[in-house]
Amino acid sequence: MKTATENSIYDYYHLLSGEDLSIKSQDFIHDFFDKNYGKEFIRFESENFQHDYRVKYYYPLQEIVGKPRNHIILNKFGRCLFFIQKGIGIYRNKDINFQKGTNWFSITDNLARYVVLQEKWIKKTFRNSYCCDEVFLQTIVDSSDFRNRLYRKKYDNSIESIRRLIDWKRGDPYIFCFSDQAELTQSNMLFARKFDCSVDANIIDYVVSELACK
Repeated sequence: MKTATENSIYDYYHLLSGEDLSIKSQDFIHDFFDKNYGKEFIRFESENFQHDYRVKYYYPLQEIVGKPRNHIILNKFGRCLFFIQKGIGIYRNKDINFQKGTNWFSITDNLARYVVLQEKWIKKTFRNSYCCDEVFLQTIVDSSDFRNRLYRKKYDNSIESIRRLIDWKRGDPYIFCFSDQAELTQSNMLFARKFDCSVDANIIDYVVSELACK
């Protein structure tokens, strides 16, 4: 976000992964955001934050044990550290009202620059936390006036809030296949995930040639 805002001024900043594809044409996507200009597309899981363990304890080894799970000793040490902190009553960041949601977003230039200005606070608050790429943005927005600019104001974990087709019922999340052509074609979402060429390359070719380029 910092690099993007330093490069230029954009109407919107979209966080996508390498496993995502647009399932609408560029013209369609641009038209959609023109019509909804100024709205923030951020997904909130619920009104009540249910993941205190991510921010109240210290996870100093996450950058290591979060990698491929071959650090057996460090993983065990990390778990011991967690239970020790829990046992002695460690509770940091107790005065902050946290929120959680999906880390994928589409946000305006104003919000992107506002978040960048919070860099020191973000590092101080979320350093040694656990998987807080799903927490920091929602927390910032919820405590600011940008909350009033949300595309979907309900905190109900709906994919409508970020306009991304993601299926957690059939997978972790589900990897789309060629048999899902109709679902992808008929969806009113703008982007979809996940796709994997090692699982089904045909659906990727279909999305690129038939959906994203027309």
